[in-house]
Amino acid sequence: TTTTTTTTTPNANATTTTTATSSANATTTLGGGNGGNLTTTAEAAQPTGGNGGNLTTTAEAAQTTSSDETNTTTPEPVRYVNGGLKLVVSDCTVLKGAEQKEAMKQGIADVAEVSKTLVSDLDVACLSRRLRGSMRRLGYQTQVAQITYQIKFQGSSAIDDAIDAKEKLQTAATQPMAESLSQALQQAGTSVNITVTEIIAPSMTETAQPVQLPSTTTGSGLIDSGS
Repeated sequence: TTTTTTTTTPNANATTTTTATSSANATTTLGGGNGGNLTTTAEAAQPTGGNGGNLTTTAEAAQTTSSDETNTTTPEPVRYVNGGLKLVVSDCTVLKGAEQKEAMKQGIADVAEVSKTLVSDLDVACLSRRLRGSMRRLGYQTQVAQITYQIKFQGSSAIDDAIDAKEKLQTAATQPMAESLSQALQQAGTSVNITVTEIIAPSMTETAQPVQLPSTTTGSGLIDSGS
């Protein structure tokens, strides 16, 4: 049995005595100034270790089950329509400007019936050539332009949209294509005479690829069949 006694005497006015027994009750006696005692008994908690034994507390840890989940996201399909044009123009150099390229993107997009924002790339190559026949009589300078373009489709309908645009560009006639390009350039403030001499059959790929146009020999010989 263990007994702990604490006595506090502030100016001998009151005395507090607390007795705690490991297996019994705890008794608190308050001594008043007039000799009367107030006794309070509180029942002590009984430990489950037995006399002299250790008190053992077992806390069961919460079981947390975690599992690694791998989220597999299927990427959206992407398709590119790659094509090219051959033009005879009055001034090829002006077509290499940033605003003029944006205008020609619009012209090609109108023929394909897609948004201009889908035309992801457009390049212009200028080739000096000597013309004869009706082209020369129309006042053209001796320049030929090669245009390559790329249209990017992405999303659940990318394949169908790319096939549809590819067919529209492949079946387009040279005259409507020239008119579409000329109109877009005029709206951008550029006036240039354009004749589309060839529409390169577009291809459809899953990755961006450069457009390979048939090689054109520079020199003295773009011959107009109408000469």
